[in-house]
Amino acid sequence: MKAYKSFSCLLAALALGFSAGANAASFHIGDLVASPTRVNGFEGVGAEVLPVNASHTEAGIRVEQVSGDVSTVYGASLGFPGTYSWYANGGDFGYTKITNVDGQDFSAVSIITGNGFSGHTVNTFLNYSLWNDGTEVLAGSTLQSLMAFPVSFAGGGFDAILLSATFGGATGPLSGAYQALAIDQIKVADAINPSPVPLPAAAPLMLSALGLLGFLTRKKAAV
Repeated sequence: MKAYKSFSCLLAALALGFSAGANAASFHIGDLVASPTRVNGFEGVGAEVLPVNASHTEAGIRVEQVSGDVSTVYGASLGFPGTYSWYANGGDFGYTKITNVDGQDFSAVSIITGNGFSGHTVNTFLNYSLWNDGTEVLAGSTLQSLMAFPVSFAGGGFDAILLSATFGGATGPLSGAYQALAIDQIKVADAINPSPVPLPAAAPLMLSALGLLGFLTRKKAAV
């Protein structure tokens, strides 16, 4: 009986590791969403300048300026596609928040980001922070190109993306540093697993354990 309990504990631990590995949010440089389900390209904004702390929703993807103190400016910039892009936090102390309007988690998202201060020649740091149900699950910074710079978030397990871009160092979206963020083409893949998820290293052991458990169960039943 003790052997069976130990075996069950091992299976539970392996299963937990397997599920956690398949649902871990991650950051990537480049566009990982080749076939998006929905796209917010900001082409429906209908105005060049909107009030402070504005928001815009397309295809169920909500983008909002948080804690802003300058006017929100839309317009083509940095070689982004289309007529409009999002340049809400240029020179203020806020950040941009991206969510689904229905509150559901994201699976995979790609975003074109860039330096909204087009008159400057200094690269900025892109700061990102992913949240799920009010808890931060991933955060970091990366040196950003002056021109269009695609990034992706994958792995699921997050329902909000906070973004900013700052000069002179990685500071984080809530640091109070001046922002210089421009974004466009938010592409969302709604599939649970938009790309094949490799089996974790423990998977062969887990499969072997399941086979052994079946053998022991049949043997016990025969006795």
